[in-house]
Amino acid sequence: MVRRAKWMGPVGEAEDVAENNHLTENESVTRKAKLSGRTLAWLKTDVGLLVVLAIVRVALHTATNGQYGFHRDELQMLDDARHLDWGFVVYPPVVPLLARLELVLFGTSLVGFRFLAAMAVSAAMVIAGLIAKELGGGRREQVLAAIATGISPVSLAQGAVFQYVSFDYLWCVLLTYFLVRLLKTEDARWWLAIGAVIGLGMQTKYTMAFFATGLVAEWY
Repeated sequence: MVRRAKWMGPVGEAEDVAENNHLTENESVTRKAKLSGRTLAWLKTDVGLLVVLAIVRVALHTATNGQYGFHRDELQMLDDARHLDWGFVVYPPVVPLLARLELVLFGTSLVGFRFLAAMAVSAAMVIAGLIAKELGGGRREQVLAAIATGISPVSLAQGAVFQYVSFDYLWCVLLTYFLVRLLKTEDARWWLAIGAVIGLGMQTKYTMAFFATGLVAEWY
């Protein structure tokens, strides 16, 4: 027996389309609700709380970094950003390259030019909290370590201007975290991360060599 397709007519087709759209909207709402729930749950974790503190720090710098004009070192960085090279007399090429990126994104906006520096020192807060966690600290100790890192004079100063010191500061804190992980896990693969950060640090500020030398002298 051959079944004949049921003719729905314009009204039936419209109802079917409306029903499909309603199902699609429900699925979309459900996905958004699940995503919001996962995001909220993540923000309640130790790492999520540290990230929130870092975001607050970036927002604080963004709100206050538009004052007093460019620092003389920033003027030098602006010039180097416009004349990129493989290295400069005072510092390697990474920070002028980042300055060039900010020029492309924000022009000569004072707040925009200092944005990556604010992000760097704020990221160091998160890493400091993770170091406290690796050393056995609970949430309170992690938050305390992050806040102490965030309000230290060096951190506050380097988040308010764009200099190579801001990023050198971040690499040193990150290198310390990798060293703690190496000592705790005794996993030799952490040497790869340590070497990568030392290399990145050497392309940011030559003083990373002192950290690397101390590490080698202590290890051997």
